[in-house]
Amino acid sequence: MDTSETYIKMCEKAYPVLGKKEPEAWDYWRVVNQRMHRHEVHVLSGYSTDGGFYGPGLEDGDMSGYELLFPVYRQDQLQEMLPEFIQKAGFVPPIAANFADFVCSDALYPLPFRTFEQYWLVFVMKERYSKVWNGEDWIKTS
Repeated sequence: MDTSETYIKMCEKAYPVLGKKEPEAWDYWRVVNQRMHRHEVHVLSGYSTDGGFYGPGLEDGDMSGYELLFPVYRQDQLQEMLPEFIQKAGFVPPIAANFADFVCSDALYPLPFRTFEQYWLVFVMKERYSKVWNGEDWIKTS
């Protein structure tokens, strides 16, 4: 899971465009730890403990002292935002073919993306909202 500052910034700027999301178990969220006065990324666990396997967790009922800011999207969540591509047609699902074409056509993106989460978020923003990442914010393309 990408928790780099670059990806966190991309998610923060995308959140108003992608719309509000209700927190669910196993989501990653950027939070404010009000006790320590710092920003952190935590996975929301549906169990009393997950042993830290997925990263720092906030278990059910242990949200006091934390403010949820925005989700840090997982790759599967981003893929679900493009349902028209998920229907299988032939051997290669359209979402995979379209994503591969997009990744190979880096002409729009001189910026290097380092993880699949970054590429999928860029793909969703381009396909769904005609926005591209300029290193600081999502901007509308013509």
